Amino acid sequence: MFFEQSEIIDVLKCENCRQLYDQFFPPRLLLCCNMTICYTCVHMIEKQSKMKNNYTCIACNKQEPMPNKGFAINNQIAKLITRKPKEIPK
Repeated sequence: MFFEQSEIIDVLKCENCRQLYDQFFPPRLLLCCNMTICYTCVHMIEKQSKMKNNYTCIACNKQEPMPNKGFAINNQIAKLITRKPKEIPK
């Protein structure tokens, strides 16, 4: 199965802010709704919930406890980031 380069690039963007993921700051998962977000969005969530033990999910608006070990890395997308999609001739 082949995909257009633009479709692959779209998967490599934060689902919240649409910024391209960075291989040095891997994309993270919001466990309540499985949304994948970038380091900037994770930092925004952490900053907003500094004084609380929970946060409001930016995707589903649920109140969730802050993960003890931080937000999990989306390993599948992290692997894709290290590869450069190639244009497929039509």
